[in-house]
Amino acid sequence: MKKDEVNLFLLAPPEMPPALAAKQIDGYIVAEPFNALGEMKINAKIMRFTGDIWKNHPCCVVVMKEELLKNDPVFSQKVINAVVRAQSWVLGHPAETAHILSNDGKRYLPMSKETLMRVFTNYSTEIYAKPNIPEAIKHPQWNINRIGFQPYPYPSATRFIYEQMQNTVVQGDNSFLQKISPDDVIKDLVNYEMVKKAISQLGGPGKFTDMNLENPWDREEIIEI
Repeated sequence: MKKDEVNLFLLAPPEMPPALAAKQIDGYIVAEPFNALGEMKINAKIMRFTGDIWKNHPCCVVVMKEELLKNDPVFSQKVINAVVRAQSWVLGHPAETAHILSNDGKRYLPMSKETLMRVFTNYSTEIYAKPNIPEAIKHPQWNINRIGFQPYPYPSATRFIYEQMQNTVVQGDNSFLQKISPDDVIKDLVNYEMVKKAISQLGGPGKFTDMNLENPWDREEIIEI
């Protein structure tokens, strides 16, 4: 293996911190709260926040069967409404969210409130930017957070993800992706109207600070190493 190459291993997120602690791997990339867990339990170091490479990149999505969307649109809309309301509430109540999710609250995650508070509140340039090494935050001017909750699935982000999937193979056969155009994926894979309706019912895009009020449904993807 060359100096500029790495071996990639697929692990379940809960397995990553123990594997790093046991020196079975040299590092991992994963969604929170497993990064914070690594910091607090095994003194792991954050090398880079992915949101500091791709500004406000998407992460988790709500997936439904197309049959359910067609046959029970009222229920489907209520699901989206609930998710959007929850995202808005979390943005205004980070400490309460950390408590609810933790072992001290409703036990949705097998982690302490202290660990989850790091996820929701700790994106400090004093810790993660220059002159500290590693420099995990290189774009403090982006004014983003360690974790965000913005419900709208931007078509530009879907396009970028799909184009990268066409050109990247980690495991399996991706040849079928070459037969599908990004425009078809953007049009057929994502339902935009339900989330727009949910945002409107909540009070509009202004409820989410990461959305541009002048042009809330489109954006330019910013990717800088």
